[in-house]
Amino acid sequence: MLAILKSKNGFLIFLLILFISLVHYSIHLDISYLHVILRRLYYLPVILASLTFGLRGGIFFSGIVTLFYLPHILQHAHHSQSFLAQIDRFIEVGFIFGFSFLIGRFTDYQRKSQKIAEQKTMEIEEQSKQILLLEQKLNFADKLSILGELFATMAHEVRNPLGSIKGVAEILERRFKGSKEVELMQVLNEEVGRLEEVVSNYLTFVKKKPEEKSEVRTRDLLESVVKLLKPKFEKNGFEIKLIYETQEIKNFMIFVDKIQLQQLFLNLILNAFYSLKSGGEVKIEVSQNENSIVFKVVDNGIGVEEENKKKIFDSFFTTRSNGTGLGLSICKKITEEHKGTISFFSEIEKGTTFVITLPIDEKTLN
Repeated sequence: MLAILKSKNGFLIFLLILFISLVHYSIHLDISYLHVILRRLYYLPVILASLTFGLRGGIFFSGIVTLFYLPHILQHAHHSQSFLAQIDRFIEVGFIFGFSFLIGRFTDYQRKSQKIAEQKTMEIEEQSKQILLLEQKLNFADKLSILGELFATMAHEVRNPLGSIKGVAEILERRFKGSKEVELMQVLNEEVGRLEEVVSNYLTFVKKKPEEKSEVRTRDLLESVVKLLKPKFEKNGFEIKLIYETQEIKNFMIFVDKIQLQQLFLNLILNAFYSLKSGGEVKIEVSQNENSIVFKVVDNGIGVEEENKKKIFDSFFTTRSNGTGLGLSICKKITEEHKGTISFFSEIEKGTTFVITLPIDEKTLN
């Protein structure tokens, strides 16, 4: 209540009550018609208080009016012998409280209704934005579907010649072993390998293959990926570590599509690799919750910029000049196909952690 009195409007209303009261007490009791007018003027600050502060403010200032007006009533009691006149003044006080109650309740109801209306308006605006966003996504999805078919056709057409080029390059590399030309063949092989990776990513993204789930040991799934990437890490002076929470989790059997999961971890680890600086390392941590198995891919790289965090799983979004922008979107797609979740947290210059949670299949438990 003191906060109401300390506010600008509250203080002005208090001054108005004080002014009316001072005028009241300055006029002789015999001039009754002026006292009646001044008594009616008390309604003005009470109405203003009820409209400004609602029910609580109206009742509060009605109490202040009563405190100022009560000595005047008692003064009149000694001066006048009319009992009805005294009752009339007390009824007037009751009316003041009644007015403040009705107007205060109305003000509170109006404000509450206005607040609800504003919330509904905001909800409608938000829904409109969501609908517009969904329409944009649907339009994008339609275009993406057409592009997907085109990419799939092109990828298949490109993959066969790439296989032939790679085969010839490997033969020539063996034939020219020990000569300067072998370095050229190695470069050719690396570039062909990179192109094959790009083609493979496009095909994984645009073509949904039927799931081929089977029981796979956690260790076998991850160690094959780590073994494949370890030379790449060592060549650049980086470390890659595989950490199991317990010995049991190391040999835990999970019911998954092995090829897809290997693709998932390959993409995540490569994504971490490209963010590393000198002395960088990537850790793959495996743990188990009650109903799920949790994989964490942790790096101490450059981190993700704040403005990129919302777009990181978007198709074709990349911060690398030679990136396809499909690696992480494929990871999300594979995780969702296994009814799992993928999330991440990142700090600039400290690193990024991707968390993949996969539910434990009933077939694994039986």
